[in-house]
Amino acid sequence: MFIPLYSTSLAHIYGNFELILPVKYLPNRIEDIQDIYPNHILLSKHKWIKECRVFASKNIGMNKITNCDVSIELNEIDEKDLIKLDDNFYLCDKPILLSQVKYIWFFDKGQMRLSVGNIKLTQGFVPEHLLKIDENPQFVKFNKPKKRIPKPKDFSKQLTLYDKYLGAIIMIRSFIGGKDYQSLLSFFDKNREQVDSNILTFLTGDPKWNSIKKIILKRSVEIEDVKKMAEIENVKLDFFLGLLNGETIPINTRTYTFATLYFYRPLVDTKLPGFLREIDADIKKSNFERYKSFLFLYGIMVGYSLVDFKIYGKDKTFCNRFKFENDDLDIIESVYKTVFKEKISRKERLLEIGKMDLEQINISELAQKYQVSEQTIRKDIREVFKIGKIRIEKYIKLKKLKQLLTESKLSTQDISEKLAISKNTTRKYLKELEANKQRDGRIFLYSL
Repeated sequence: MFIPLYSTSLAHIYGNFELILPVKYLPNRIEDIQDIYPNHILLSKHKWIKECRVFASKNIGMNKITNCDVSIELNEIDEKDLIKLDDNFYLCDKPILLSQVKYIWFFDKGQMRLSVGNIKLTQGFVPEHLLKIDENPQFVKFNKPKKRIPKPKDFSKQLTLYDKYLGAIIMIRSFIGGKDYQSLLSFFDKNREQVDSNILTFLTGDPKWNSIKKIILKRSVEIEDVKKMAEIENVKLDFFLGLLNGETIPINTRTYTFATLYFYRPLVDTKLPGFLREIDADIKKSNFERYKSFLFLYGIMVGYSLVDFKIYGKDKTFCNRFKFENDDLDIIESVYKTVFKEKISRKERLLEIGKMDLEQINISELAQKYQVSEQTIRKDIREVFKIGKIRIEKYIKLKKLKQLLTESKLSTQDISEKLAISKNTTRKYLKELEANKQRDGRIFLYSL
């Protein structure tokens, strides 16, 4: 089975997500035959297709008809993942792993050198042992059949999470390595030796990461996030002409972490060199564990597809892409299988949630894991833990507050910091607990 492409599309496979994807997930690409079915990958039993870009001519003002000049030959594909168009053409809505690629065919040696060379200079790496030249290409024409296509699955959420996980892995691999790198790999591949590390606790559900985790698994840190954390920690923020002055923020605070990620969030580019200079100067020598956490969090926030391809250091050039050496394909596949696994039944999901620690549950992460909405996860949590109409987040905070009050005498500031909420919210919760105790003698209002 083959995937026909125009040569410029190869760069969106190698060095971007390291997956073969339907074009709807790949903006800013030159159109080709794959755009006929943007929600699917078009596969063919024939290696070469005529008029690869004629379908795009109306949109890009192109008069010349161009044939496909790249064809990716795949290993055997499971038929249950395919939609048959006719005897020669099929569709697949699911991302295809690069480990499935058998050969990358060109019929022009000059075009092969140009395409692969451009990818190496600007994007990533192409496994050269897969490159083949077809010296006698035979072209067939594709006639789009009039056939109703089933609604495709949407893998946007899984693709975002996959990209973020690969971003974290490549940052730790490029700049740290060793035990921390091995611990990340062992999280995604249980066949590896299991290695513990501090950054691994981000993935295993340690609540100390919750305030930043719920943000960067979805988007970049914004100024409002910095302001909220500053309020929680009672850190005064200094603005000049509407711009945040980061130099006045104490380094040992979470507000500093939020602010640094905010300053170096991806806009036009990823700003990785500036980010590295910042944490090298302020963090690396004084607290190396925290330095590693910064690199990890940045990789999660930015994602693999947007991390700078090359960084030129004093003694070394860092290429933040997989070179498809050693076990690179295995690493990519293990992350893929973790994120893109098939949905389980609701009964199985409820059983799994019931085994979790409510205080460590991240609703956004569970929604991504089980491929359902956050509203569905909230409904599941209420059912499993028998929570009434109170907001789940408030329920958890109140439960923690009750525990803190029974353990020791703490100030409002102490409680605020431990619960990661503002002092005003803490006072409000304390009043609710006291009002309930006075009304009916129970310690806690919500049968916690």
